[in-house]
Amino acid sequence: MDDTDLTGVMLARIRKHMIVAVSGLVAGIAVIVVGRLLGGAVFGAEVPGWWRGLSFAVGIATIPVIGFWSTFEFLRCPSCNGLVVFQVNAQASPLARRYSKECRHCGKTIFDDRFSRRFRVVQMAVFFGTILFFGGLALLRMGQ
Repeated sequence: MDDTDLTGVMLARIRKHMIVAVSGLVAGIAVIVVGRLLGGAVFGAEVPGWWRGLSFAVGIATIPVIGFWSTFEFLRCPSCNGLVVFQVNAQASPLARRYSKECRHCGKTIFDDRFSRRFRVVQMAVFFGTILFFGGLALLRMGQ
């Protein structure tokens, strides 16, 4: 593979990781909800505390398990399959220009400016979206 091909493949791997990580959050919440519903169906109106605790613990544990699996599966160099988790983190920071764009294992270029620019736009969108969401919730609470 040539270097431009490697940067595209790495960008696709990072995108897959982000999709799987968000899906892990949704899966964890779904496990909690299904556990509650199943508890209601099995135990009736009065669900035991141990069942609620168990379904909550399994749901919460699902989130990092999927996240770690995704990290070790997708955040690898397309050329040598070396783990580049910390390099992905550095490329996502506002100081990405200071860090190397080459794999620390094989030395091939696996990052370009597309990732850091796109990621910063997504970071800002999520940040401002979160502020708007919680600001809206606060305004609704103040109106009550």
